[in-house]
Amino acid sequence: MKKGLFGIIISVLLILMTLTLFDGAPQVNTAVEPTPGGGSNAIVAGPPPFRAFWQMHGGERILGRYVAGPCLYGDAVLGIYAAAVARISLTYPEEGARFYPINQDRREPPAPQVNDPALLYRAGHNVPRLFVTFIKSLGGWAIVGNPVNERYEDGANFCQDFENLTLCFNQHTREVFINPTRGEAFYASHKAACQPLQRAPSAASNWHIQMTADWAGDSVIQLKATMFFAGASQGVPADSRAIVEVFSSRNGEVLWLNVRTLAETNGVIDAQIPVGYPDVSQGMARYVVRVCVWQQSDGLQACEETSVQRWYP
Repeated sequence: MKKGLFGIIISVLLILMTLTLFDGAPQVNTAVEPTPGGGSNAIVAGPPPFRAFWQMHGGERILGRYVAGPCLYGDAVLGIYAAAVARISLTYPEEGARFYPINQDRREPPAPQVNDPALLYRAGHNVPRLFVTFIKSLGGWAIVGNPVNERYEDGANFCQDFENLTLCFNQHTREVFINPTRGEAFYASHKAACQPLQRAPSAASNWHIQMTADWAGDSVIQLKATMFFAGASQGVPADSRAIVEVFSSRNGEVLWLNVRTLAETNGVIDAQIPVGYPDVSQGMARYVVRVCVWQQSDGLQACEETSVQRWYP
């Protein structure tokens, strides 16, 4: 009796395995990896607050590695990931890091609605429902944005551009995935307009920055900075922002980034900056602290920097 029952169980398992192998339904890859594997966390994930954004939206599995930035692009500070771009609004820095709509320049006129149950009509474009399922797994339309065009073929894939991400479906593996290089492609085509946080020494400005930085512990830098405005208006202009970054002098790796409104503190910054435990493999750790002033009316106005270092026996 036991042998007969065992044989029935084996037969059922084989049938289930066969059905699984030959199931033609599209496979949606929803696995995420919130923790980067190997290497410096800042290099893989970017500096805070981009790092928190990266972790919130699936980490390296979804957005890829941090590849460039921070840089000024219009009224935002951008952090470039392989598959997407994060932005910090200089108008509303309190919002933190959000997706930058990298596919705006791919927008096409609205298309007629196709009468097909496999498609969802949204924002003037027909979206395959297998993409809709994947979008829900990512957290909804707020993550990917609305579609900007119709689906198109790209080798073995058919793809569709959304405001923030590009989704593709591989017709051989039947898997939905995020285009893993769309963020890098955006940066490559817009690099000339992505301004580094440096102001030319010869540029005239109504702003002056005085700053000091020193160690406040083994992994914390104490920054004190005052930004003076010598323009015609009284006080610190309401549209002025301070952009602070800390980076390694050895490899340029940005460890900390912050954008704040200057008018709230009358141009004064007194902050402790956590940079993690320094790499002392070469016997010395040296970091550069840079403070820049940006105005909505005139763009980047002034930048100053200083360095802190510590020798280890």
